[in-house]
Amino acid sequence: MAEDDLPRLDLPIRRRVLSAIENKLAVDPLGFGKPLSSTLAHFRSLRAGDYRIVYAVEGGRITILAIGHRARIYETAARRT
Repeated sequence: MAEDDLPRLDLPIRRRVLSAIENKLAVDPLGFGKPLSSTLAHFRSLRAGDYRIVYAVEGGRITILAIGHRARIYETAARRT
């Protein structure tokens, strides 16, 4: 799951992703991320450079599904749903 994705990232990328989570996702999850479609229609995606954070907002709770490079993240997220 997403908690396993973060430690696998190189340190500079991990810092960028954590910064996006703290400064954008935690502040306004619906304002910064873009809605996804198809099999991931209930999820949103937040950019952190070439990496993406795929998450859902349910009520006031944010659930991160996957974190990864933009080339592979949507396939990974779809497998996890």
